[in-house]
Amino acid sequence: MNHNTFYGFTYPDISNRPYPIAAIIFEQRRTAYVQRRCQNKDAWVLDYSINWPGKFALQEMAWQERPQKVAHLYPPGKVYMEAISAGASKSSYILFKGESGTLRKLVDNYAGFAQIVDTDSRIMNLIREGAQAAANGYQGYWRLNEVFSRIMDILEHVLPDGSEPWRYRLNEQPGDNHSLAKQIKIYLEQNYQKHITLDSIATEFNCSKSTIVHKFKKENVESVMGMLMRIRVEQSIPLLLSGTPLKEIAAVVGLPNEYYYSRIFRKIIGMSPKDYRNRK
Repeated sequence: MNHNTFYGFTYPDISNRPYPIAAIIFEQRRTAYVQRRCQNKDAWVLDYSINWPGKFALQEMAWQERPQKVAHLYPPGKVYMEAISAGASKSSYILFKGESGTLRKLVDNYAGFAQIVDTDSRIMNLIREGAQAAANGYQGYWRLNEVFSRIMDILEHVLPDGSEPWRYRLNEQPGDNHSLAKQIKIYLEQNYQKHITLDSIATEFNCSKSTIVHKFKKENVESVMGMLMRIRVEQSIPLLLSGTPLKEIAAVVGLPNEYYYSRIFRKIIGMSPKDYRNRK
C-alpha cells in the first residue's frame, strides 16, 4: 500500500493578488507650513511616519495629530489630507496593486482606512529594506517582492487596538527574524563604509541608544559596534589579499587610518594584516 502525504495550497486568481509597484523613503526640510490633498486612484498606499511633525485628515475625520511609528493604509481612490509643519520630516511609503480580502476588511470602517501602531518599528524597517532594494531598479525587483511579502504577512495578522475601529496593533511574533536587531544587522552590512555611531544608528531607526543596545544584545553575542568592526574586517580581507595598501583599505571600510585598522584587525583575526597577507 502506498502512503502519500501532501502539503500545500493552490492559490486561485494569483494575478489579482497584491504586488508592489514602488517603495520610497524621503526626507523633507520645509521653511513653511504645508497642506496638501493626496490620492492614488489605482493603488494601495501604505504610508509611514518616521519623524513627521504634522497632521492628517479624511473626509470622514477632522484634523488629527499624526503620531510617529504608525502606518496608514489607504485603499485605491481614497482621498486624505496632510499638513506638515515647518522643519525636517522623514517619512516613507510603499505603493501596491491588487486585492486582498484581509486588507479590505482592515479599511472596512466609517473612516475608510487603517492605522497600524508599529511600536517595534517592524513595518518601518521593512519599508526601508524595500526602498533600498527598489533603489537598484529592476535588479532589486524580486528583493522588493520578498520584502513586500513580509509586510503583507504582518498586515494579515494585525489585531484590533480596541480604541477605534480603524486602529490596529501588530501581533506579537516570538522569534520574529525581522526584529529591530535583525534590521540593524542588515543596516551595518549595507553601510559599513560610512561613519557609524550608536547615535547615528539611533537616529536612523528613530529610537533611543539604550533601546538599540538592549534589543541587539538580546539576540546577538556581539555588541552593535563589535559586529560593525567584525563586518569591516571581514569585508577588508579581499582588498588585503589583493595587495591594496592598508591606508586605502581603512578608508574603504570606514576606518579613520591604517593604524586603527591594524589594531582592530589583530583583535578580531588574532594577527596583524601583514602577517595574515603573508600567510595567505
